[in-house]
Amino acid sequence: MGWLSKRNFDMDIGAQLPHAALRVYVMGERGARRDPATPEDNKAMAALAGDAVRSGALGFSTSRTLNHRTSTGDYTPTLKAGEDELTAIAAAMHGVGRSVLQFVLDQSTVHEDLPMMLRVAENTKCPISFSVAQADKAPRRWRQTMDTINEAAARGLSITTQIAARPGRAAARARNCRATRSRPIRAIARSPSCRWLSGSRICAGPKCAPPS
Repeated sequence: MGWLSKRNFDMDIGAQLPHAALRVYVMGERGARRDPATPEDNKAMAALAGDAVRSGALGFSTSRTLNHRTSTGDYTPTLKAGEDELTAIAAAMHGVGRSVLQFVLDQSTVHEDLPMMLRVAENTKCPISFSVAQADKAPRRWRQTMDTINEAAARGLSITTQIAARPGRAAARARNCRATRSRPIRAIARSPSCRWLSGSRICAGPKCAPPS
């Protein structure tokens, strides 16, 4: 944060504490091997996550995707981090101030991770965010995911998603939705032929109900 404050940028910069770096810092080789964290490990990681928010971090980023590898090709240390670990970190951040817990997931396994994410959100009250994509092998799973998120939002949980539009995909089929590789859906959802799903942050249909 000190280094960033000495530089000039043409856009706003938001820093997040990366889970992999934190896990290996606290747990050493055990963290790199993806060993389960002990209660002592969780306490140490939670304290440092709280310090990060105090120092100005917007939140915390954790990866559970097979696409993220180390320089030697190993899976990221956070791939199968336990619910107790994530709960401790989220609770510590939320206890300090406003923050968000960002998940990076594989769309093929989002249905496995989503129940755990909802429990973390419910038990800690920390806002949670993650990205959704359309999976070729399960082209309707994104819709099921959004329905689950809407239900969670109706229960008062703070959980949101981001979806990047891709030409030719279902997200770009609404007439006059000018989706491109670099324009996220929430930026184009004001098109007259798009529908903004309440609480879901997604452009997906033939009619428009612009976000408030």
